[in-house]
Order: sequence, then structure tokens, then C-alpha cells
Amino acid sequence: MKCISIVTFLLAIVTMTMAQEEWDHTSWFKNRKYPVGADHTNASPDQIPASGSNSTPFDAHDQLVDINSVHEFIHPGPQDARGPCSALNALANHGYISHDGVTNFDELRDALVDVFAFDVGMAEFFLWHALAASGSADMWTLSIGGHHPRTELNATYNLTGPTRGLSGTHVNFETDGSPTRWDLYDPRSGDPDDVNMNIDFFKQLYDRLAGVADDEVDYNLTIVTQYKLDRILDSVKNNPNMFMSPSNAVIGSTVSYLLISNVLANHSAEKPDGRLDRETLKSFFAVTEDHQGGLQYTPGAEQIPCNWYRRHSSRPYTIQDLNEDIRYMFTRNPDLLNKYFVGGNANSTAGNWVSLDIGKMSGGNYTLDSILSKPNHPICFAVASGPEFTAPYIKALYKDVVPIYDLLDEKVVPLTKPLNCPHWYHLDYSLFDELKGYKMSLTWDEER
Repeated sequence: MKCISIVTFLLAIVTMTMAQEEWDHTSWFKNRKYPVGADHTNASPDQIPASGSNSTPFDAHDQLVDINSVHEFIHPGPQDARGPCSALNALANHGYISHDGVTNFDELRDALVDVFAFDVGMAEFFLWHALAASGSADMWTLSIGGHHPRTELNATYNLTGPTRGLSGTHVNFETDGSPTRWDLYDPRSGDPDDVNMNIDFFKQLYDRLAGVADDEVDYNLTIVTQYKLDRILDSVKNNPNMFMSPSNAVIGSTVSYLLISNVLANHSAEKPDGRLDRETLKSFFAVTEDHQGGLQYTPGAEQIPCNWYRRHSSRPYTIQDLNEDIRYMFTRNPDLLNKYFVGGNANSTAGNWVSLDIGKMSGGNYTLDSILSKPNHPICFAVASGPEFTAPYIKALYKDVVPIYDLLDEKVVPLTKPLNCPHWYHLDYSLFDELKGYKMSLTWDEER
């Protein structure tokens, strides 16, 4: 997964807080109801509204994103950090976060809110996850690429090695089957590279609307949903160690696709709900087109397009929107849930996909049916699965994990407590014994 992500979407972190040995599980989830809107369980896919369908009047003054003066595009230099998340690269290139790609919690939160119209709580939720997953030395500073010396200037927490940045978060934050990046261990990539874009993957998305008139093109959630399945199938077929973890099945993988259509779309008086056209898609993914129609990718050169209007400030993208969009995606294409939700290729054999039983894995608290039918279960599955699953990764980053869990307890729990998620106890790691992709992710430094 690569974040738009930021990916990056997200939740395993909340879950990390729950991995603390003395964690009081009952204090986290009280019997509270969270309003989730209409029940769309029995509706057809075409009737289930994705968040982009909630119309808001267009306001050019409110929605135009400034790319002039201090926010004019500047190409990154050789010492500037750029990483797997196209949207974050664009923020750095336009000076919404530090141009060297080393940002901090406040700066990046404000940029996500001001430029991409994230809800504040949603932005903070992603950021706490990203900080811990990347091995932040102060849980405040973050490289959007790989290790950068500036991330260690104010070290507060004892790390087991150098900070990693978002480029070093395989399985812990980024995941296989992403929209435009290689899987880390896909043999077709040569040297492991899950950071730079694969232009052929981009073309597969771009060409889905080949022949459609420019003014009718819209890479909406329906288009992106089918594309996600194709990318998952490609990874299963070609990556012997393809792996989809419980904590990333919803967040790392699914969210990276959702944000393409819901965050990058351009809004106008004619299309107040947004439309993602060809030029906007290319700009955000650092792709240019020559006179013969050939597409070229320039690493790190992601740009916010001219005359780009974000979502209206009165309709920020919220966890509620995310929850409904995930359910829409799984209902629209059931194979994403029923066949390729959690699992991996067994015995390092390409095409030998094994789907893991999430009911057995979660002690019956979550099932494939409940993901679609129970309020908040799409998001809650990630929130509840992460505590145990991500614990080995956090312990590999920090010499003392207790202060990290304490901080996440303080900052993240209030953001997720209203979801009232059923808990998940004692993950049986033997379920992953056949999946070498999981074991390889635990030895990231040796395999990198």
C-alpha cells in the first residue's frame, strides 16, 4: 500500500496502543453507539452512496488551492526526501510541508486539512500511525521518504536503529497490491523498490477510460474499485511472497485506493461532488505525456494541478466517510472481501493464495458478513486487529515500547473510542506459518 495514504491510511496504530501488556481492554470500548447514517446493508452496489455523492454547493473562494508565490512548484533536490505517497510528495513540492520532506505533526496535519480537506480527527488518526510505524525518534518528526538525519535531531525515544521514514514501513504501514507501486518482494522489480512508481501500473488505471471523451472522464470510486481487484490479482499471480495483513487489509490496502477518487478529484460548479480527470490524475502522480501519447514518470515530481479545487471545507473527508466508502468498495466487488481480504501466497509460490479465516482469527468478533452488516466494522476490523499484529514491528523499532504505547493511548484512543469496536484478543501467529511474506516483513532490515 502506498499511502495517499496516505495512505496510510491508518489504524494499526490505534491498535498498537492496545498491545501494551497492562492494557485495560474494557476501558477502551464502552457500550456507546456511533451514528453511522442509513443502513445500506441490503442495497445494491449502485444504491450505496460513496462519500463523494454527498453534494455540497461549490465555492471557488473556499476550495481553490493556492499553488502560486510561496506554494509554487519546486522540483526536489537530491537530498530532499520523497516517498511512496504521491499526495505527500506534492505537499512538499509546493511548500505546504517542508521542501526537504521532513515534516512534523502540526505541519502535516494542517496541510492535510487545508489542501486535501481531511477532517482534523481523520488527519491526526493517520499521523499518529505514520509516526510510530516509521520509527520516529520524537513521535513528532517524520520523513515522507526514507531515513533523513534531521529526523534524529531531537530524539526522545530510544530506537533500535536509524529512523526509517515512510519508505521503510513495509506491512507495518505500506502494503502489497498498492495502486501504482511495486510489491517490495516482487521479483519483477529487480532491486526491491516499493517507493518509486511503476508506470505500467499507472497506465493500467489510466487506460481504463481509454476512448472516453476528456470532459466525461472520471476515475471515480467504481473505476478504482475494479482497478484494485486487478492489482491484487496481479500481485497474487506474480509475487511469490504477496501478503495482506489483518491490520492493512482495510487501511493500508483499501484506503490507498479510496483516496485517489475521493481526495484528488477536482471540484467545480458543474461537478460540485468532484471529478478526477486525466490531467489531474497525471499531475498528482508525476506523469507527463508526449506528443505521441506516451506517458513518462518523473520520480518525486508530483504536482498539485493549476486551478485545482479541493472538497468544500464544510464537507471534509471523515472517518465516517471512510467507513461507508470501504463498505461500498466491498459490496461493489465482493471478491475483494470474500477472496482477497486477509492472506497471502503460501510456501513462496506465486498464485498459491491462501485466504485466512477472520472469524477464527478474531474469536468470532468479526466475520466477512459483519464487515458489511455491522456499524463501523470495516474500520473497526483494522482498529481491533492491529494491537497484536503490529506489536512485533513496534518492538523491532523501539528499545522501550511502553512510552510509545502510553503516548498513543493518550492521543489516539480518544479518536477511536466513539467507534465502539468489538475487541480482538490473542492473535494466533501460527496462522501465518505458510506465508513467507509475513516472515520476511519482520526482517525488513536484512531483506532490504
